[in-house]
Amino acid sequence: MSIDSKRGFSTFTGVFIPNVTMMLGIILFLRLGVVLGNVGIGKFIGIIAISLLVMMITSRSIASIVTNMEVGSGGAYYLISRSLGIEIGGACGIALVLSQLISFSLCVTGFAYSFQELMPEVSIIHIELVTMICLVLLSSISAKWALQTQTVVFYILIVSIVSIVYSSSQSVLPNISYNAPKGFGFWEGFALFYPALTGIEAGMALSGNLKNPSRSLAIGNPLSLLFVGGIYTFVALVLWTNYSPEILQSTPLLLISDSKFPSLIYIGLWCAALSSALGNLLGAPRMLQAIAEDGIAPDIFRREFGHYREPLYAIAAIFTVAFVMTLFTTIDQILPILAMICLLTYGTLNLVASLAELIHIPNWRPRIHCPWQLSFAGAVACFCFMLMIDVAWTFASITIVFGIYLYLRRRSLEVSFADFRNNIILFFSRIALYRLSSAEEHPVNWIPQILVLSRAPMQHEKMIEIAHSMTRRNGILTIASVVSGFWDEPDQIEGMKQCVRDWLEERGIECLLEMQSYPNFYNGVENLIKLYGIGQLQPNSLLLSADDIFDQEECEGLIKVIETAQQ
Repeated sequence: MSIDSKRGFSTFTGVFIPNVTMMLGIILFLRLGVVLGNVGIGKFIGIIAISLLVMMITSRSIASIVTNMEVGSGGAYYLISRSLGIEIGGACGIALVLSQLISFSLCVTGFAYSFQELMPEVSIIHIELVTMICLVLLSSISAKWALQTQTVVFYILIVSIVSIVYSSSQSVLPNISYNAPKGFGFWEGFALFYPALTGIEAGMALSGNLKNPSRSLAIGNPLSLLFVGGIYTFVALVLWTNYSPEILQSTPLLLISDSKFPSLIYIGLWCAALSSALGNLLGAPRMLQAIAEDGIAPDIFRREFGHYREPLYAIAAIFTVAFVMTLFTTIDQILPILAMICLLTYGTLNLVASLAELIHIPNWRPRIHCPWQLSFAGAVACFCFMLMIDVAWTFASITIVFGIYLYLRRRSLEVSFADFRNNIILFFSRIALYRLSSAEEHPVNWIPQILVLSRAPMQHEKMIEIAHSMTRRNGILTIASVVSGFWDEPDQIEGMKQCVRDWLEERGIECLLEMQSYPNFYNGVENLIKLYGIGQLQPNSLLLSADDIFDQEECEGLIKVIETAQQ
Protein backbone atom coordinates (compact mmCIF):
# COMPACT_ATOMS: atom_id res chain seq x y z
CA MET A 1 0.00 0.00 0.00
CA SER A 2 2.74 2.47 0.89
CA ILE A 3 4.59 4.16 -1.92
CA ASP A 4 8.19 5.06 -2.29
CA SER A 5 9.23 7.86 0.02
CA LYS A 6 10.30 10.02 -2.95
CA ARG A 7 6.68 10.07 -4.07
CA GLY A 8 5.29 10.49 -0.54
CA PHE A 9 3.37 13.55 0.59
CA SER A 10 4.73 16.29 2.86
CA THR A 11 3.24 17.46 6.17
CA PHE A 12 1.46 20.38 4.51
CA THR A 13 0.13 18.45 1.52
CA GLY A 14 -0.57 15.09 3.16
CA VAL A 15 -1.74 16.10 6.65
CA PHE A 16 -2.48 19.82 7.14
CA ILE A 17 -4.50 20.43 3.97
CA PRO A 18 -6.54 17.16 4.10
CA ASN A 19 -7.30 17.82 7.80
CA VAL A 20 -8.33 21.44 7.28
CA THR A 21 -10.47 20.77 4.22
CA MET A 22 -12.12 17.90 6.08
CA MET A 23 -12.92 20.05 9.13
CA LEU A 24 -14.10 23.14 7.23
CA GLY A 25 -17.08 21.38 5.75
CA ILE A 26 -20.85 21.13 5.95
CA ILE A 27 -21.05 22.10 9.63
CA LEU A 28 -19.37 25.46 8.98
CA PHE A 29 -21.78 26.54 6.25
CA LEU A 30 -25.03 24.71 7.17
CA ARG A 31 -25.09 24.01 10.93
CA LEU A 32 -22.79 26.44 12.73
CA GLY A 33 -25.41 29.19 12.76
CA VAL A 34 -28.18 26.81 13.86
CA VAL A 35 -26.17 25.53 16.83
CA LEU A 36 -25.00 29.05 17.70
CA GLY A 37 -28.54 30.44 17.64
CA ASN A 38 -29.80 27.74 20.00
CA VAL A 39 -27.03 27.63 22.61
CA GLY A 40 -25.75 31.22 22.48
CA ILE A 41 -22.25 32.57 21.95
CA GLY A 42 -20.95 31.75 25.44
CA LYS A 43 -21.94 28.10 25.35
CA PHE A 44 -20.85 27.80 21.72
CA ILE A 45 -17.35 29.00 22.52
CA GLY A 46 -17.40 26.49 25.39
CA ILE A 47 -18.32 23.75 22.88
CA ILE A 48 -15.44 24.79 20.63
CA ALA A 49 -13.08 24.92 23.62
CA ILE A 50 -13.82 21.43 25.00
CA SER A 51 -13.93 19.94 21.49
CA LEU A 52 -10.56 21.50 20.72
CA LEU A 53 -9.15 20.46 24.11
CA VAL A 54 -10.02 16.79 23.74
CA MET A 55 -8.76 16.76 20.15
CA MET A 56 -5.48 18.44 21.12
CA ILE A 57 -4.95 15.83 23.84
CA THR A 58 -5.77 13.12 21.32
CA SER A 59 -3.37 14.68 18.83
CA ARG A 60 -0.61 14.63 21.46
CA SER A 61 -1.39 11.00 22.28
CA ILE A 62 -1.27 10.11 18.61
CA ALA A 63 2.06 11.93 18.29
CA SER A 64 3.56 9.83 21.10
CA ILE A 65 2.34 6.61 19.47
CA VAL A 66 3.46 7.41 15.93
CA THR A 67 6.92 8.59 17.03
CA ASN A 68 7.46 5.24 18.74
CA MET A 69 6.79 3.01 15.75
CA GLU A 70 7.09 2.79 12.01
CA VAL A 71 3.63 3.83 10.90
CA GLY A 72 2.00 1.82 8.13
CA SER A 73 -1.23 2.35 6.23
CA GLY A 74 -4.58 2.29 7.99
CA GLY A 75 -4.40 5.38 10.21
CA ALA A 76 -6.00 4.92 13.64
CA TYR A 77 -6.70 1.24 12.91
CA TYR A 78 -2.98 0.58 12.45
CA LEU A 79 -2.08 2.35 15.70
CA ILE A 80 -4.69 0.55 17.81
CA SER A 81 -4.18 -2.92 16.33
CA ARG A 82 -0.38 -2.74 16.76
CA SER A 83 -0.85 -1.64 20.37
CA LEU A 84 -3.88 -3.48 21.77
CA GLY A 85 -4.04 -6.40 19.36
CA ILE A 86 -5.81 -7.36 16.16
CA GLU A 87 -9.19 -7.97 17.83
CA ILE A 88 -9.53 -4.56 19.50
CA GLY A 89 -7.91 -2.84 16.52
CA GLY A 90 -10.23 -4.60 14.11
CA ALA A 91 -13.34 -3.67 16.11
CA CYS A 92 -12.30 0.00 16.24
CA GLY A 93 -11.15 -0.10 12.61
CA ILE A 94 -14.51 -1.30 11.36
CA ALA A 95 -16.19 1.42 13.43
CA LEU A 96 -13.82 3.98 11.90
CA VAL A 97 -14.60 2.84 8.37
CA LEU A 98 -18.27 3.26 9.25
CA SER A 99 -17.64 6.77 10.62
CA GLN A 100 -15.82 7.86 7.46
CA LEU A 101 -18.55 6.30 5.36
CA ILE A 102 -21.16 8.25 7.37
CA SER A 103 -19.14 11.45 6.99
CA PHE A 104 -18.90 10.90 3.24
CA SER A 105 -22.67 10.51 3.06
CA LEU A 106 -23.13 13.64 5.21
CA CYS A 107 -20.98 15.80 2.95
CA VAL A 108 -22.69 14.63 -0.24
CA THR A 109 -26.13 15.25 1.30
CA GLY A 110 -25.11 18.77 2.35
CA PHE A 111 -23.82 19.51 -1.13
CA ALA A 112 -27.03 18.21 -2.71
CA TYR A 113 -29.29 20.36 -0.50
CA SER A 114 -27.37 23.53 -1.27
CA PHE A 115 -27.19 22.75 -4.99
CA GLN A 116 -30.94 22.18 -5.13
CA GLU A 117 -31.49 25.74 -3.89
CA LEU A 118 -30.24 26.88 -7.31
CA MET A 119 -31.95 24.13 -9.33
CA PRO A 120 -35.08 23.06 -7.39
CA GLU A 121 -36.38 21.06 -10.34
CA VAL A 122 -33.54 18.52 -10.02
CA SER A 123 -34.07 15.61 -7.62
CA ILE A 124 -31.78 15.51 -4.59
CA ILE A 125 -31.22 11.80 -5.12
CA HIS A 126 -29.98 12.41 -8.65
CA ILE A 127 -27.61 15.13 -7.43
CA GLU A 128 -26.26 12.82 -4.74
CA LEU A 129 -25.76 9.93 -7.15
CA VAL A 130 -23.94 12.00 -9.78
CA THR A 131 -21.79 13.66 -7.09
CA MET A 132 -20.77 10.33 -5.60
CA ILE A 133 -19.87 8.88 -9.00
CA CYS A 134 -17.69 11.89 -9.86
CA LEU A 135 -15.89 11.71 -6.52
CA VAL A 136 -15.33 7.97 -6.86
CA LEU A 137 -13.84 8.46 -10.33
CA LEU A 138 -11.52 11.19 -9.06
CA SER A 139 -10.31 9.18 -6.06
CA SER A 140 -9.91 6.05 -8.22
CA ILE A 141 -7.55 7.75 -10.66
CA SER A 142 -4.97 8.76 -8.07
CA ALA A 143 -4.72 9.86 -4.46
CA LYS A 144 -2.07 12.35 -5.64
CA TRP A 145 -4.50 14.06 -8.02
CA ALA A 146 -7.14 14.14 -5.32
CA LEU A 147 -4.78 15.80 -2.84
CA GLN A 148 -3.68 18.33 -5.44
CA THR A 149 -7.36 19.17 -5.91
CA GLN A 150 -7.71 19.63 -2.16
CA THR A 151 -4.88 22.17 -2.21
CA VAL A 152 -6.90 24.34 -4.61
CA VAL A 153 -9.99 23.82 -2.45
CA PHE A 154 -8.06 24.95 0.63
CA TYR A 155 -7.32 28.38 -0.84
CA ILE A 156 -10.89 28.76 -2.13
CA LEU A 157 -12.18 28.05 1.38
CA ILE A 158 -9.94 30.70 2.89
CA VAL A 159 -11.18 33.32 0.40
CA SER A 160 -14.79 32.28 1.01
CA ILE A 161 -14.43 32.56 4.79
CA VAL A 162 -12.80 35.98 4.54
CA SER A 163 -15.73 37.18 2.43
CA ILE A 164 -18.11 36.38 5.32
CA VAL A 165 -16.78 39.44 7.18
CA TYR A 166 -17.82 41.74 4.33
CA SER A 167 -21.19 40.06 3.83
CA SER A 168 -22.76 40.07 7.31
CA SER A 169 -25.57 42.52 8.07
CA GLN A 170 -28.56 43.03 10.35
CA SER A 171 -31.04 41.95 7.69
CA VAL A 172 -34.32 40.34 8.60
CA LEU A 173 -34.31 37.16 6.56
CA PRO A 174 -37.16 34.82 5.66
CA ASN A 175 -37.32 31.33 7.09
CA ILE A 176 -35.89 28.99 4.48
CA SER A 177 -38.23 26.04 5.20
CA TYR A 178 -36.06 24.50 7.91
CA ASN A 179 -37.68 23.19 11.06
CA ALA A 180 -34.72 23.35 13.39
CA PRO A 181 -35.11 21.92 16.88
CA LYS A 182 -35.56 25.07 18.99
CA GLY A 183 -33.79 25.59 22.27
CA PHE A 184 -31.73 22.41 22.38
CA GLY A 185 -29.11 22.33 25.09
CA PHE A 186 -25.35 22.35 25.38
CA TRP A 187 -24.73 18.63 24.80
CA GLU A 188 -27.11 18.42 21.84
CA GLY A 189 -25.17 21.32 20.33
CA PHE A 190 -21.90 19.57 21.16
CA ALA A 191 -23.10 16.42 19.36
CA LEU A 192 -23.93 18.44 16.24
CA PHE A 193 -20.68 20.44 16.25
CA TYR A 194 -18.02 18.02 17.53
CA PRO A 195 -17.64 16.08 14.21
CA ALA A 196 -16.38 19.36 12.71
CA LEU A 197 -13.08 18.93 14.57
CA THR A 198 -12.57 15.22 13.90
CA GLY A 199 -10.88 15.66 10.55
CA ILE A 200 -7.44 14.60 11.77
CA GLU A 201 -8.42 11.13 10.60
CA ALA A 202 -7.97 12.39 7.02
CA GLY A 203 -4.21 12.72 7.43
CA MET A 204 -3.94 9.58 9.57
CA ALA A 205 -5.67 7.46 6.95
CA LEU A 206 -3.02 8.48 4.42
CA SER A 207 -0.16 7.60 6.77
CA GLY A 208 1.13 4.99 4.34
CA ASN A 209 1.53 7.67 1.65
CA LEU A 210 3.52 10.21 3.68
CA LYS A 211 7.25 10.85 3.32
CA ASN A 212 7.75 10.83 7.08
CA PRO A 213 4.52 9.63 8.78
CA SER A 214 5.70 10.05 12.37
CA ARG A 215 6.92 13.64 11.95
CA SER A 216 4.04 14.71 9.68
CA LEU A 217 1.31 13.43 12.00
CA ALA A 218 3.01 14.81 15.12
CA ILE A 219 3.24 18.32 13.62
CA GLY A 220 0.35 18.49 11.16
CA ASN A 221 -2.48 17.34 13.46
CA PRO A 222 -2.16 19.98 16.22
CA LEU A 223 -1.48 22.80 13.75
CA SER A 224 -4.56 21.97 11.70
CA LEU A 225 -6.71 21.77 14.86
CA LEU A 226 -5.58 25.17 16.13
CA PHE A 227 -6.08 26.72 12.69
CA VAL A 228 -9.61 25.37 12.29
CA GLY A 229 -10.59 26.11 15.90
CA GLY A 230 -9.61 29.74 15.33
CA ILE A 231 -11.69 29.93 12.15
CA TYR A 232 -14.82 28.51 13.80
CA THR A 233 -14.48 30.95 16.71
CA PHE A 234 -14.00 33.85 14.31
CA VAL A 235 -17.03 32.98 12.17
CA ALA A 236 -19.19 32.41 15.27
CA LEU A 237 -18.32 35.87 16.64
CA VAL A 238 -19.10 37.48 13.28
CA LEU A 239 -22.50 35.76 13.04
CA TRP A 240 -23.49 36.47 16.65
CA THR A 241 -22.58 40.13 16.25
CA ASN A 242 -24.66 40.61 13.10
CA TYR A 243 -27.70 38.32 13.42
CA SER A 244 -30.36 37.58 16.01
CA PRO A 245 -30.66 34.08 17.53
CA GLU A 246 -34.03 33.61 15.81
CA ILE A 247 -32.52 34.19 12.37
CA LEU A 248 -29.57 31.91 13.13
CA GLN A 249 -31.86 29.11 14.33
CA SER A 250 -34.16 29.11 11.32
CA THR A 251 -31.83 29.92 8.42
CA PRO A 252 -29.26 27.21 7.70
CA LEU A 253 -28.25 28.90 4.42
CA LEU A 254 -27.83 32.27 6.08
CA LEU A 255 -24.29 32.81 4.81
CA ILE A 256 -25.57 32.52 1.25
CA SER A 257 -28.96 34.22 1.43
CA ASP A 258 -27.58 37.40 3.04
CA SER A 259 -24.19 37.50 1.35
CA LYS A 260 -22.93 40.27 -0.87
CA PHE A 261 -21.01 37.59 -2.74
CA PRO A 262 -23.41 34.60 -2.80
CA SER A 263 -21.61 32.91 -5.65
CA LEU A 264 -18.36 32.98 -3.65
CA ILE A 265 -20.08 31.46 -0.60
CA TYR A 266 -21.69 28.80 -2.80
CA ILE A 267 -18.30 27.92 -4.21
CA GLY A 268 -16.84 27.77 -0.72
CA LEU A 269 -19.68 25.57 0.54
CA TRP A 270 -19.44 23.21 -2.41
CA CYS A 271 -15.67 23.03 -2.15
CA ALA A 272 -15.94 22.34 1.58
CA ALA A 273 -18.53 19.63 1.08
CA LEU A 274 -16.82 17.97 -1.86
CA SER A 275 -13.30 18.16 -0.41
CA SER A 276 -14.51 16.65 2.88
CA ALA A 277 -16.32 13.93 0.98
CA LEU A 278 -13.20 13.33 -1.09
CA GLY A 279 -11.08 13.15 2.05
CA ASN A 280 -13.35 10.46 3.47
CA LEU A 281 -13.33 8.65 0.15
CA LEU A 282 -9.53 8.65 0.22
CA GLY A 283 -9.35 7.45 3.82
CA ALA A 284 -12.15 4.90 4.24
CA PRO A 285 -11.14 2.52 1.38
CA ARG A 286 -7.49 2.57 2.47
CA MET A 287 -8.44 1.74 6.02
CA LEU A 288 -10.69 -1.05 4.73
CA GLN A 289 -7.76 -2.25 2.62
CA ALA A 290 -5.47 -2.30 5.67
CA ILE A 291 -8.09 -4.25 7.62
CA ALA A 292 -8.35 -6.75 4.77
CA GLU A 293 -4.56 -7.13 4.65
CA ASP A 294 -4.68 -8.33 8.27
CA GLY A 295 -7.32 -10.92 7.39
CA ILE A 296 -10.29 -9.23 9.07
CA ALA A 297 -12.22 -8.08 5.98
CA PRO A 298 -12.66 -10.12 2.77
CA ASP A 299 -9.46 -10.58 0.80
CA ILE A 300 -10.90 -8.87 -2.30
CA PHE A 301 -10.52 -5.46 -0.65
CA ARG A 302 -6.72 -5.91 -0.59
CA ARG A 303 -6.41 -5.69 -4.36
CA GLU A 304 -4.75 -2.62 -5.89
CA PHE A 305 -4.68 -1.17 -9.37
CA GLY A 306 -2.72 1.47 -11.27
CA HIS A 307 0.59 3.27 -10.78
CA TYR A 308 -0.45 4.54 -7.35
CA ARG A 309 -1.98 1.18 -6.41
CA GLU A 310 -5.52 2.39 -5.73
CA PRO A 311 -7.88 0.00 -3.80
CA LEU A 312 -10.68 0.06 -6.36
CA TYR A 313 -12.73 -2.77 -4.84
CA ALA A 314 -12.68 -1.07 -1.45
CA ILE A 315 -13.70 2.23 -3.07
CA ALA A 316 -16.61 0.50 -4.82
CA ALA A 317 -17.80 -1.03 -1.53
CA ILE A 318 -17.66 2.33 0.27
CA PHE A 319 -19.58 3.99 -2.59
CA THR A 320 -22.35 1.38 -2.53
CA VAL A 321 -22.96 1.46 1.21
CA ALA A 322 -22.69 5.26 1.39
CA PHE A 323 -25.29 5.72 -1.36
CA VAL A 324 -27.76 3.43 0.41
CA MET A 325 -27.18 5.33 3.66
CA THR A 326 -27.67 8.68 1.93
CA LEU A 327 -31.13 7.62 0.76
CA PHE A 328 -32.42 6.95 4.28
CA THR A 329 -30.77 9.54 6.54
CA THR A 330 -30.63 13.29 7.09
CA ILE A 331 -27.82 15.57 8.26
CA ASP A 332 -29.20 15.93 11.79
CA GLN A 333 -29.56 12.14 12.14
CA ILE A 334 -26.02 11.46 10.96
CA LEU A 335 -24.08 13.98 13.07
CA PRO A 336 -24.76 12.52 16.57
CA ILE A 337 -23.90 8.98 15.37
CA LEU A 338 -20.70 10.29 13.83
CA ALA A 339 -19.83 12.07 17.10
CA MET A 340 -20.29 8.82 19.05
CA ILE A 341 -17.98 6.77 16.83
CA CYS A 342 -15.30 9.47 16.79
CA LEU A 343 -15.36 9.85 20.58
CA LEU A 344 -15.13 6.08 21.05
CA THR A 345 -12.16 5.82 18.69
CA TYR A 346 -10.26 8.80 20.06
CA GLY A 347 -10.93 7.64 23.61
CA THR A 348 -9.31 4.32 22.72
CA LEU A 349 -6.27 6.05 21.18
CA ASN A 350 -5.83 8.12 24.34
CA LEU A 351 -6.11 4.95 26.44
CA VAL A 352 -3.42 3.26 24.32
CA ALA A 353 -1.01 6.16 24.83
CA SER A 354 -1.83 6.35 28.54
CA LEU A 355 -1.18 2.66 29.17
CA ALA A 356 2.00 2.63 27.09
CA GLU A 357 3.41 5.60 29.00
CA LEU A 358 2.28 4.24 32.37
CA ILE A 359 3.75 0.74 32.10
CA HIS A 360 6.75 2.04 30.12
CA ILE A 361 7.58 -1.18 28.31
CA PRO A 362 11.22 -1.51 27.10
CA ASN A 363 10.37 -0.73 23.47
CA TRP A 364 8.34 2.37 24.37
CA ARG A 365 10.71 5.17 23.35
CA PRO A 366 8.67 7.87 21.59
CA ARG A 367 10.36 11.07 20.47
CA ILE A 368 7.33 13.02 21.71
CA HIS A 369 6.10 12.08 25.18
CA CYS A 370 2.60 12.70 26.51
CA PRO A 371 2.12 12.34 30.30
CA TRP A 372 -0.03 9.28 30.97
CA GLN A 373 -2.29 11.36 33.22
CA LEU A 374 -3.06 13.71 30.32
CA SER A 375 -3.81 10.90 27.87
CA PHE A 376 -5.92 9.12 30.49
CA ALA A 377 -7.86 12.35 31.13
CA GLY A 378 -8.50 12.56 27.37
CA ALA A 379 -9.82 8.99 27.32
CA VAL A 380 -12.11 9.64 30.31
CA ALA A 381 -13.33 12.88 28.74
CA CYS A 382 -14.25 11.10 25.50
CA PHE A 383 -16.30 8.45 27.26
CA CYS A 384 -17.95 11.03 29.57
CA PHE A 385 -18.93 13.16 26.57
CA MET A 386 -20.53 10.10 24.99
CA LEU A 387 -22.65 9.57 28.10
CA MET A 388 -23.65 13.23 28.22
CA ILE A 389 -24.78 13.18 24.59
CA ASP A 390 -26.93 10.03 24.84
CA VAL A 391 -26.64 7.15 27.30
CA ALA A 392 -28.51 4.69 25.09
CA TRP A 393 -26.37 5.41 22.03
CA THR A 394 -23.23 5.19 24.17
CA PHE A 395 -24.00 1.67 25.32
CA ALA A 396 -25.23 0.70 21.85
CA SER A 397 -21.93 1.86 20.29
CA ILE A 398 -19.81 0.07 22.90
CA THR A 399 -21.93 -3.08 22.55
CA ILE A 400 -21.50 -3.15 18.77
CA VAL A 401 -17.73 -2.67 19.01
CA PHE A 402 -17.50 -5.29 21.76
CA GLY A 403 -19.53 -7.71 19.62
CA ILE A 404 -17.11 -7.26 16.73
CA TYR A 405 -14.23 -7.85 19.16
CA LEU A 406 -15.75 -11.13 20.38
CA TYR A 407 -16.34 -12.27 16.80
CA LEU A 408 -12.73 -11.57 15.82
CA ARG A 409 -11.50 -13.28 18.97
CA ARG A 410 -13.42 -16.44 18.05
CA ARG A 411 -11.76 -16.41 14.63
CA SER A 412 -8.32 -16.66 16.28
CA LEU A 413 -6.61 -14.55 13.64
CA GLU A 414 -2.89 -15.10 13.14
CA VAL A 415 -0.77 -11.98 12.75
CA SER A 416 2.90 -11.30 12.09
CA PHE A 417 3.21 -8.43 14.57
CA ALA A 418 3.31 -8.21 18.36
CA ASP A 419 1.25 -5.93 20.60
CA PHE A 420 1.70 -5.00 24.25
CA ARG A 421 -1.42 -6.57 25.78
CA ASN A 422 0.72 -9.02 27.74
CA ASN A 423 2.77 -6.10 29.05
CA ILE A 424 -0.40 -4.48 30.35
CA ILE A 425 -1.50 -7.68 32.09
CA LEU A 426 1.97 -8.19 33.54
CA PHE A 427 2.11 -4.61 34.83
CA PHE A 428 -1.08 -4.89 36.86
CA SER A 429 -0.26 -8.49 37.89
CA ARG A 430 3.06 -7.23 39.24
CA ILE A 431 1.26 -4.67 41.41
CA ALA A 432 -1.09 -7.38 42.72
CA LEU A 433 1.76 -9.83 43.40
CA TYR A 434 3.76 -7.28 45.38
CA ARG A 435 0.65 -6.43 47.36
CA LEU A 436 -0.06 -10.09 48.12
CA SER A 437 3.53 -10.81 49.11
CA SER A 438 3.34 -8.28 51.96
CA ALA A 439 -0.12 -9.33 53.19
CA GLU A 440 -0.58 -11.71 56.12
CA GLU A 441 -2.40 -14.98 55.53
CA HIS A 442 -5.65 -15.60 57.42
CA PRO A 443 -7.77 -18.77 57.52
CA VAL A 444 -10.85 -16.78 56.50
CA ASN A 445 -9.18 -15.82 53.20
CA TRP A 446 -8.01 -19.34 52.36
CA ILE A 447 -8.49 -20.39 48.73
CA PRO A 448 -7.48 -23.68 47.07
CA GLN A 449 -4.18 -23.45 45.25
CA ILE A 450 -3.87 -26.94 43.85
CA LEU A 451 -0.74 -28.46 42.36
CA VAL A 452 -1.51 -31.50 40.18
CA LEU A 453 1.54 -33.68 39.63
CA SER A 454 1.73 -36.30 36.89
CA ARG A 455 4.13 -37.93 34.48
CA ALA A 456 1.58 -37.67 31.67
CA PRO A 457 -1.27 -35.16 32.34
CA MET A 458 -3.32 -36.30 29.34
CA GLN A 459 -3.65 -39.74 30.92
CA HIS A 460 -5.22 -38.33 34.09
CA GLU A 461 -8.14 -36.36 32.69
CA LYS A 462 -10.51 -37.18 35.58
CA MET A 463 -8.04 -36.00 38.22
CA ILE A 464 -7.47 -32.75 36.36
CA GLU A 465 -11.23 -32.19 35.97
CA ILE A 466 -11.71 -32.66 39.74
CA ALA A 467 -8.96 -30.13 40.47
CA HIS A 468 -10.43 -27.71 37.93
CA SER A 469 -13.91 -27.95 39.49
CA MET A 470 -12.39 -27.05 42.88
CA THR A 471 -10.58 -23.96 41.55
CA ARG A 472 -12.98 -22.87 38.83
CA ARG A 473 -14.38 -19.77 40.58
CA ASN A 474 -11.95 -18.97 43.36
CA GLY A 475 -8.63 -20.72 43.27
CA ILE A 476 -5.43 -21.32 41.35
CA LEU A 477 -4.72 -24.55 39.48
CA THR A 478 -1.22 -25.57 38.43
CA ILE A 479 -0.62 -28.72 36.41
CA ALA A 480 2.99 -29.85 36.61
CA SER A 481 4.67 -32.70 34.81
CA VAL A 482 8.13 -34.09 35.49
CA VAL A 483 9.16 -36.02 32.40
CA SER A 484 11.95 -38.56 31.96
CA GLY A 485 15.52 -37.39 31.71
CA PHE A 486 15.92 -38.22 28.02
CA TRP A 487 13.62 -35.24 27.23
CA ASP A 488 16.55 -32.90 27.73
CA GLU A 489 16.30 -30.71 24.64
CA PRO A 490 14.46 -27.37 25.16
CA ASP A 491 12.58 -27.78 21.88
CA GLN A 492 11.32 -31.20 22.95
CA ILE A 493 10.08 -29.89 26.30
CA GLU A 494 8.41 -26.88 24.68
CA GLY A 495 6.75 -29.07 22.03
CA MET A 496 5.35 -31.39 24.69
CA LYS A 497 4.19 -28.42 26.74
CA GLN A 498 2.36 -26.94 23.77
CA CYS A 499 0.68 -30.28 23.12
CA VAL A 500 -0.61 -30.43 26.71
CA ARG A 501 -1.67 -26.76 26.55
CA ASP A 502 -3.75 -27.42 23.43
CA TRP A 503 -5.31 -30.48 25.09
CA LEU A 504 -6.31 -28.40 28.12
CA GLU A 505 -7.68 -25.58 25.97
CA GLU A 506 -9.94 -28.01 24.08
CA ARG A 507 -11.50 -28.99 27.43
CA GLY A 508 -11.88 -25.42 28.63
CA ILE A 509 -9.48 -25.91 31.55
CA GLU A 510 -7.75 -22.71 32.64
CA CYS A 511 -4.57 -23.28 34.62
CA LEU A 512 -0.86 -22.68 34.92
CA LEU A 513 1.28 -25.30 33.21
CA GLU A 514 4.77 -26.29 34.33
CA MET A 515 6.91 -28.99 32.69
CA GLN A 516 10.43 -30.04 33.67
CA SER A 517 12.86 -32.78 32.75
CA TYR A 518 14.46 -34.75 35.62
CA PRO A 519 16.12 -38.18 35.79
CA ASN A 520 14.00 -39.33 38.75
CA PHE A 521 10.31 -38.44 38.88
CA TYR A 522 9.99 -38.05 42.67
CA ASN A 523 13.25 -36.14 43.03
CA GLY A 524 12.01 -33.77 40.36
CA VAL A 525 8.68 -33.40 42.18
CA GLU A 526 10.47 -32.59 45.44
CA ASN A 527 12.50 -29.83 43.79
CA LEU A 528 9.41 -28.47 42.09
CA ILE A 529 7.48 -28.27 45.38
CA LYS A 530 10.37 -26.49 47.10
CA LEU A 531 10.92 -23.88 44.41
CA TYR A 532 7.51 -23.31 42.80
CA GLY A 533 5.40 -20.26 43.69
CA ILE A 534 5.66 -16.52 44.37
CA GLY A 535 4.87 -15.05 47.78
CA GLN A 536 1.45 -16.23 48.90
CA LEU A 537 0.77 -17.68 45.48
CA GLN A 538 2.15 -21.09 46.48
CA PRO A 539 0.31 -24.43 46.24
CA ASN A 540 -1.46 -25.41 49.47
CA SER A 541 -2.99 -28.61 48.10
CA LEU A 542 -1.39 -31.50 46.22
CA LEU A 543 -2.95 -34.06 43.91
CA LEU A 544 -1.09 -37.22 42.80
CA SER A 545 -2.30 -40.26 40.94
CA ALA A 546 -1.78 -43.72 42.43
CA ASP A 547 -1.25 -44.96 38.88
CA ASP A 548 2.26 -43.42 38.97
CA ILE A 549 3.34 -45.78 41.81
CA PHE A 550 4.87 -48.93 40.33
CA ASP A 551 7.04 -50.49 43.07
CA GLN A 552 8.41 -50.17 46.60
CA GLU A 553 11.04 -47.65 45.56
CA GLU A 554 8.46 -45.34 44.11
CA CYS A 555 6.31 -45.74 47.20
CA GLU A 556 9.23 -44.47 49.26
CA GLY A 557 9.63 -41.59 46.81
CA LEU A 558 5.99 -40.69 47.31
CA ILE A 559 6.47 -40.60 51.09
CA LYS A 560 9.36 -38.16 50.66
CA VAL A 561 7.19 -35.97 48.41
CA ILE A 562 4.45 -35.85 51.08
CA GLU A 563 7.00 -34.97 53.77
CA THR A 564 8.38 -32.20 51.57
CA ALA A 565 4.89 -30.85 50.92
CA GLN A 566 4.17 -30.68 54.65
CA GLN A 567 7.20 -28.50 55.36
